[in-house]
Amino acid sequence: MPARYSHAEIQTLWTEETQYRRWLQVEMAVCQARWEAGEIPTDSWLRMQERAGFGSVDEVAQLEKETHHDLVAFLRAIEPRLGEDFRYFHQGLTSQDIKDTTFSLQCQRAGEIISKDIQVLMNRIYACADREKHTIMVGRTHGMQAEPITFGLKLLRFGEEFRRHSKRVENAIAEVSVGKVSGAVGTYGHIPIPIAERACSILGLQLLLVTSQIIPRDIYAYFFSVLALLASSIENVATEIRHLQRTEVAEVEEPFTRGQMGSSAMPHKRNPILCERLCGLSRWVRFQAAAHLENIPSWHERDLSHSCLERLSAPAITETIGYMLQLLANVVEGLQVDPERMLVNMELSYGTVFSESLLLTLVQKGMPRSLASQKVQALAFRALREKTSLRTLIEQDPEIFPLVTECLDHLVSNDSLTHRINEIFARSRGRY
Repeated sequence: MPARYSHAEIQTLWTEETQYRRWLQVEMAVCQARWEAGEIPTDSWLRMQERAGFGSVDEVAQLEKETHHDLVAFLRAIEPRLGEDFRYFHQGLTSQDIKDTTFSLQCQRAGEIISKDIQVLMNRIYACADREKHTIMVGRTHGMQAEPITFGLKLLRFGEEFRRHSKRVENAIAEVSVGKVSGAVGTYGHIPIPIAERACSILGLQLLLVTSQIIPRDIYAYFFSVLALLASSIENVATEIRHLQRTEVAEVEEPFTRGQMGSSAMPHKRNPILCERLCGLSRWVRFQAAAHLENIPSWHERDLSHSCLERLSAPAITETIGYMLQLLANVVEGLQVDPERMLVNMELSYGTVFSESLLLTLVQKGMPRSLASQKVQALAFRALREKTSLRTLIEQDPEIFPLVTECLDHLVSNDSLTHRINEIFARSRGRY
């Protein structure tokens, strides 16, 4: 991935250097399990621990030019360093035992980093939600003004969304934390199952008992599908900020730093470029993740069609998601909120946001609901057409006003519709 969209910590997981070290780690875990079972002499095991290594990435690359097989080249780089003890190395294993188990370790660690970044984002969203808990704004449905809410409630909803993602990622990490040490076609023909179980345990993985030559790709498809869902929720927040930043709305703005320019031609522009970037990257992640669903079908006990896609896509998806989480956390932390503009915008509805309150009050006073609905709609449309407050029209209506005189102040107040915000926060707070 370009450095612009990458995550430094996750990026290191996918380098060739790290991959070869993981391969060596898996090979040595199997050797350790065999030594513990008495299949490798102690003096050989001690020498293997001291000498096992692959030299350098360049050394393996040179050998691969001859072998056209990266794992074989890796083993040839190790062989002269182990000498006669090499006979215990890679015993009963196939390439995918090493590669797929390593892939699981890489996905596991990437998932752990992503999980940590989700927590950072959640904390910032919840902190902002607490600050804006009672900041009144209008709620919108279909892009149209509906009823009053608070900006804090909007943010709390997003926080809960990422709380759910936190659990999903935890489940995905558990799903992908599996190893395969079952040999060429998954029969354990040359390696005892207890050895395979112990090797995976050393690596912090569960042995996936039933496999072909590869770990079934539905496991990895699930992992990357969860990341695609996460990307969609990042876009959900970013899209909301973009809408609220529009000139005609101007209720919220993403951070805009000193010296930043919005346009080469129009100096007045403060464009929501960070949120737009998040939306674009989210679409790209979903597109990439869908390709992992295509990896699930495999010819017989294995084919190689999944390999090149995973080499390209897995690093890109995990690095990008990590970057997106960090970027959104920074956007949330630096949000500029304009409570006064929120109130001004709500006045554009001339009080019609309280139409449901009026409707329900009339029904409670005995007016048939269908009739009450027709009358309230007519008043609301008139208020918008004549640019007159709904309250004024209520006070002028000889049929409606007598029914609501005593409760009119409460009926058209924001508090009447947001009085349970504290309760919502209190109930949610018990979950995070």
